[in-house]
Amino acid sequence: IGFPGSTWAQLKPEIAKQQGSIVDLWAVRPDLDIHATVICQEGEIDPDDFEQDVVGNYKAGEIELLTRETFKTGSILHLKKQSHIEILDLLVVGRSHTYSVHCWSLPPQFSKAEPEFRKIFESFEALD
Repeated sequence: IGFPGSTWAQLKPEIAKQQGSIVDLWAVRPDLDIHATVICQEGEIDPDDFEQDVVGNYKAGEIELLTRETFKTGSILHLKKQSHIEILDLLVVGRSHTYSVHCWSLPPQFSKAEPEFRKIFESFEALD
């Protein structure tokens, strides 16, 4: 995975784990307060089931699914949590792993952040 420009900083793995126990990688662009995390889970999961689980988990937290689009070997979900946060999630199911690239920002920064999130998604390659 790559991050566009030199304004992105990757958190040390131990700090990322403290922030979110299942997070494998966490990067932030401090000037815009935008974030990207990667979660990798072992196991083969049906792509539709994986997406439904993600959407179901978000609905439990009062998050609205705005759009869904197919992207390479996965899908991108655009979500909004009330008026507090906007999210783009890339969901990819590999042969033996499942990946979520989770990018988010506050709504006022989202229009600036979305092109960078999509560049991150373009750079992502599943390891298996």
